[in-house]
Amino acid sequence: MVRLLNGSRSASPYSLLRLTGMAGALAVSGCDYWPPALQAQIEELETDNARLLERQTEIQQRLTDTRRDNESLKSEAEDLARRNQQLAARLQQAEQGLRARAAAPSQKQPAVMTAKVRPTGRAVRSRRPAAGAPTRGKEVRRQIRLTWPNMTGPDVKRLQRLLRRRGLPVIADAIYGRDTRAAVMWYQRQHGLAEDGVVGPKTWTSLTK
Repeated sequence: MVRLLNGSRSASPYSLLRLTGMAGALAVSGCDYWPPALQAQIEELETDNARLLERQTEIQQRLTDTRRDNESLKSEAEDLARRNQQLAARLQQAEQGLRARAAAPSQKQPAVMTAKVRPTGRAVRSRRPAAGAPTRGKEVRRQIRLTWPNMTGPDVKRLQRLLRRRGLPVIADAIYGRDTRAAVMWYQRQHGLAEDGVVGPKTWTSLTK
């Protein structure tokens, strides 16, 4: 039996279980003799069992931590998806608003240059004669009624030509429309004049220099 115990270190787990059973039988029979080989095998088994239990506990803890991390990652992913949806909705609303604003001016004011000034309809006297106009001595005084909207006449056409000489994209159609008025206001603003859209003496003098 001692030889069997001495060779049990290389035995299979089944053989080790048999040795454990034999040790139990000896304890039940009242024998107080424990062969050193058997005692060493038992201690080794107990040590291996403790290591296995420790390893099992470690694996279970890692599994628990992994499940917790997975739940946390899942919650973060859901939160990110929800925030992405909200941002996408806000971006879509912003794009729609920009498109609406971009389309609004083209529907209401198709002019190249626009401004919000009420037309006064005041009469304007010019001290310089128009091209080809009859003269009375050295100075000609005449009224130029450049009111808005849609006033027509040779005075308007000359005004448009003067604006074109200044590089403004105005059509010389002899109609004092929205484009012409906007060009006049732009010119007034650039030359430090009253930006009222009315061609007064100062504006006319500045244009005809």
